[in-house]
Amino acid sequence: MKKHGIIIPGIIAILLMVVVISGCTSTTVPYNNSGISFNYSSDWNTPVNANLPSGIGITSNKTKENLTARMDIIIQDSNNPLSMWIDSVKANINGTTSTMNGKLLSEGPVEIAGVQGYRINYNSNDGYEDAEIIFVKNYIYYDIYFSSTSSISAIESDINTVVNSFQTTLTTTSPFSY
Repeated sequence: MKKHGIIIPGIIAILLMVVVISGCTSTTVPYNNSGISFNYSSDWNTPVNANLPSGIGITSNKTKENLTARMDIIIQDSNNPLSMWIDSVKANINGTTSTMNGKLLSEGPVEIAGVQGYRINYNSNDGYEDAEIIFVKNYIYYDIYFSSTSSISAIESDINTVVNSFQTTLTTTSPFSY
């Protein structure tokens, strides 16, 4: 019986060391600015704010080995329903309203910040694979966009970290401070 009491803790200690040494642990960093908060992986650059003609933006990127990825969050006041934004994003992907001529990979509903949103994965004509998560809350449109030189699955854990922690209390984009 004493043998098992020593062996099991020893195995657990070895497994923990393997996880730490292999880099399987991920650290997240909080972003919080004027009613918008989310966590992001520490291997991304610190998100910065960007002025946009029609709203506000937050952008970040990371480069790791053969992977270059980008995250943009676009926020603007809107009285339009989610369905209008979904149609708009899909029109941009298929080239109806732009020269993107992308290829739709998958799409479907997703919950974010306590409301129903929509996720669209696609290949764009620039060789990147992209994911857009869009939703409307308190008359504000949110577009959380990720782009990767590799498959979007290479940054899926990063996407999930942002999406699962995203919170907003904005009721207008005007009080956002830069």
